Amino acid sequence: ASWRQQAIFFGAISQGKAAHDSMFCCGTNVVFRRAALESVGGFPTNSITEDYELSVRLHEDGWKSTYVSKTLASGLGPEDMASYVSQHHRWARGVLSAMPRVLKSKLGLRQRIQYLLAAAYFLSGFTILIYMLMPVLSNFFDIRPLSQTTSDQFLLHFAPYYALCIYTLMRAGNGSFSFSAFALSSSSFWIHIHACYRWIFRRPNKFVVTPKKGSASRQPRAVAPGVAAIGLLTASVVYALFGGITAATLNNVGFAFLHISVLAAGLWPALVKGQGKVDREPVVDLADRPQLSLVRSDSTTA
Repeated sequence: ASWRQQAIFFGAISQGKAAHDSMFCCGTNVVFRRAALESVGGFPTNSITEDYELSVRLHEDGWKSTYVSKTLASGLGPEDMASYVSQHHRWARGVLSAMPRVLKSKLGLRQRIQYLLAAAYFLSGFTILIYMLMPVLSNFFDIRPLSQTTSDQFLLHFAPYYALCIYTLMRAGNGSFSFSAFALSSSSFWIHIHACYRWIFRRPNKFVVTPKKGSASRQPRAVAPGVAAIGLLTASVVYALFGGITAATLNNVGFAFLHISVLAAGLWPALVKGQGKVDREPVVDLADRPQLSLVRSDSTTA
């Protein structure tokens, strides 16, 4: 699921960013011109997402980037939930911390928008939190965001929208994006929120290399916020049902169960006993494939 989660970024999104000359370095197995690195003083060592900030400097200095949409190398990624949380928290904290740098940069408007869009993804945890709070507020406090809309009207609009979103994700990922990837992403909403909190309040952070060997033990601490969200949603369902069954109640209960099912699917691997490092067919970690080369804007060779 972690690998499939990257399918959209290292596909349609990366190709789109390359078309706007805004593709940035995403980890290892990337090719640079030596002159490019020397022109900006090498990798920035004061950032936990040095690849992202290096790309800003290179684009500022007039270098162009190219995304190579081919599998040229394979690597390893996180194989348990604790490693996944560590990796994504580092990405979120680092890229969010770089937003002021992007705003003050000398990038063109198009490139600056693309960099900010990439960083804004790590604010999506707040969107999921708001969605989950809607049935909770309605069930506990009878607060209805859409008070003038009936249950059937809401479902008539929401169900096609929800289905279309999932279908679009699957199409953009050329079939490689799966429900497990969607569930893992949704259940990780708290990672982005926590990273944002640490960025705003300038909490110290350090670079931690992502472990490449899975743990054989359960990891409930790695998913504790998600488990707490399931508990809160479940409590709101029980409270609402005991208060009387109406069409609005069933609508909110159904909405809560939708969140519970997605969260449970995403968190389940951390709550069952793992197998540690297992033998499997080699998979390509798309975050570790060479996707960027840099040349001068007036150069004709890559």
